[in-house]
Amino acid sequence: MTRTLNKRDRAVLGLVLKGRSAYAASSELGIPARSAYNIVAKLCHLHYIRAIPGTDNPIIYEPDWKYLEERDGDCGKCGQGAAKGTHLHIVRPAPERFRGVATGDVCPDGYVEAHVNGSMSLTVVKTGTFDDPQIPGVGYVGYWKKEKTNLNGSVNRYGSMKISRQEVTFGYRLGNKGSETFLLYPGRVFLDPECFTCEDEARQLFIDRALYVSTILANTGWKLTDPKFDGGSVFEYAIQNSPYTQFISSTDRKEPGEVFVDGSPGNPEAEISGVSDWRSLRVFARTPQYVLKALDESSSARCTSEEVKARLETVFGILDLVTGVQERTADALMRESENIANLVKNNTEIVSVLTQHQAQMYYASPIEDPQKRTRMEGYQ
Repeated sequence: MTRTLNKRDRAVLGLVLKGRSAYAASSELGIPARSAYNIVAKLCHLHYIRAIPGTDNPIIYEPDWKYLEERDGDCGKCGQGAAKGTHLHIVRPAPERFRGVATGDVCPDGYVEAHVNGSMSLTVVKTGTFDDPQIPGVGYVGYWKKEKTNLNGSVNRYGSMKISRQEVTFGYRLGNKGSETFLLYPGRVFLDPECFTCEDEARQLFIDRALYVSTILANTGWKLTDPKFDGGSVFEYAIQNSPYTQFISSTDRKEPGEVFVDGSPGNPEAEISGVSDWRSLRVFARTPQYVLKALDESSSARCTSEEVKARLETVFGILDLVTGVQERTADALMRESENIANLVKNNTEIVSVLTQHQAQMYYASPIEDPQKRTRMEGYQ
């Protein structure tokens, strides 16, 4: 059996079952009173203890079925004359009778594990026998555990049966003054939100389940009526190992209609409660599929992006080489242009010098005085 309690939880459990109140347990263990009250609430939620009806300030607790089952390590006597821890017959699941409920051992995708954080009670009109419950034509579908007598004189009997392959536990208490109480812990239901339109319909599913238990027990003389939830019952819808648990801290404050993370079942699960708009539950149930699909697509996209990045780096490398060649070519052209410009400038200067020299040579001889004429021989 999976243990879900730590050392402090078990210390509080031991003191509470000895008659201590939560406040007295906190003083004796030296822990904050708030922590003690939270632990007691947890123990009630996990069915290790239950409040004795009619007790108040302080509330007196007694062992619940989970504590007794863990302590004894067996289911007690099964049927009449059975050896401890053995069954004389095969226990079969009760036939499926409810729409929108999966009957496998694992909650399917798109479904939620609907459960009641609390218990249900039925009015005992007639007490039957404690023979193991059976359905004619089907066989045994559950069993009663052996009787437990408490220190205050009250007597408890706990039983179990499987409906839709999910365990439903119940308990009968006969008080020391003759009062009778029948409690039912409906367990978890693998529920398809698409088959329901509001939380009231989901609540009715649990009512129908309680009535189904009473119908089965009627085969052994019981008459149980008027199923109802206890005052502190809260409806919760969970998805175990949901992708939500990767993004939401288990310490986040829980608000109605908001998703939170709970680890009490022994593994993390995302939960939502206080559902006022049923559409939000449908989205909650379907989102894990979308998240996983998105994660797969993002992983594929990352691989593709790495390939694209590598190709772009190659292209950029080639462009860098081309750009380098272009820059070097442009520099060379610039240098050649400068050389040509210098050559043109030098040629221009040489031509100018030669032109000036020729002009000087042309005008360098002095013009003869017209009065001085050369006398030509032979002419007078």
